[in-house]
Amino acid sequence: MQPVNKTCRGQRTSCKDAPAISIHKHSPLVWLVALLSLLLLTCGFPEKVGLDDERVIPLLGAMDITVRDSLGFPDISDTASVYLEGAGNGYDAMLHVDEGLISRTVAFRLIDSKFEWAGEQLMYWGPEDYETVDGKMKEHITMTYEAGPESISGYPIGRLHMDYTGNDPRLASKSVLGPEDIEPVIREWAHQR
Repeated sequence: MQPVNKTCRGQRTSCKDAPAISIHKHSPLVWLVALLSLLLLTCGFPEKVGLDDERVIPLLGAMDITVRDSLGFPDISDTASVYLEGAGNGYDAMLHVDEGLISRTVAFRLIDSKFEWAGEQLMYWGPEDYETVDGKMKEHITMTYEAGPESISGYPIGRLHMDYTGNDPRLASKSVLGPEDIEPVIREWAHQR
């Protein structure tokens, strides 16, 4: 291969150690890159959808016939940003929901051609920052419930798990949190915004 006179690492040189690559538009490499790009755009990534999307409506219906309300999970706001994800490890569909102060993932399993609520993880974002080894993060309360038959997130099945990450001494000092601990703090955070 003949050296090409071009700029190499900021210097005008023959770039003997940097061979020129010629890619023809019909090259297998071009087709491979195009195919991989198409796959990445169409598979495995959540798609932004509306609550009125025909694929989402059965999922919302499945949420309505569960114990979610008694566990303290609020309804999804009409103004939420919603993303739909296909099947993954332990679920057949998942909604990713961003409502500002609240973000959540809701998993569903397809059983006898109907979707059933498989579990939910909800995060309430607080107003205060706290320091971590990775930098500043927002304090948050996380509620997780797995309906079963197998766990998706690793939490125990059939039991509501609540935890807090941050510096608020009302919550950080407790190893086990209950609704009586988190509800006043969530109301306080909502009023601060």
